[in-house]
Amino acid sequence: DVRRRFGLDSRPLSLSDHMIVARGLRRTVVLLVDSVVGTVAGAPVDWVSAQGVVPGADDAIVGVVRLSDGLLLIHDLDRFLSAAEEEQLDRALAAKGGSEGGGG
Repeated sequence: DVRRRFGLDSRPLSLSDHMIVARGLRRTVVLLVDSVVGTVAGAPVDWVSAQGVVPGADDAIVGVVRLSDGLLLIHDLDRFLSAAEEEQLDRALAAKGGSEGGGG
């Protein structure tokens, strides 16, 4: 539950929910999100270190882009899940007959 990761309460799924399909090196995942505001194109040179802006940020946050209306956190999808979460996801996919590493 990504909402819990960011300190928000879980909520029931709805037909109007938004999802983002993201491809990492090891798997393709679908992330349930509250909303999609838009996309931002930028080069890594536009990023600053997450540690410099968000001290104590977890390892999955690799950078930050300052926007006129706030901050955009750059997450490394391959570090987003902990080893235990990856294992749990693999077990759940195997039990459902899904693929284990994905990329599609």
